[in-house]
Amino acid sequence: MSDHELERIRLRKAEMLLKQKSTPKGIIKIQDENEFNKLLTDFPEKIVIIDFWAVWCGPCKIFAPVFEKLHQEYQHEFLFVK
Repeated sequence: MSDHELERIRLRKAEMLLKQKSTPKGIIKIQDENEFNKLLTDFPEKIVIIDFWAVWCGPCKIFAPVFEKLHQEYQHEFLFVK
């Protein structure tokens, strides 16, 4: 591979990095299908972990701290969504 080809690859990689959106901080709360689809469009390279929950759901309330701990540990690798 020539120096010219390597430089072209470096420039293309730099352009890709500049175009990337920063990963949201915290657990992402979505309200509808449109928000979910936008999230998938904005971050196609990320794996999304989803917690389907309801305020009246006892098991959901029990699982909430576990989901939070997983988010704290793996927030740089995955998107966490409720």
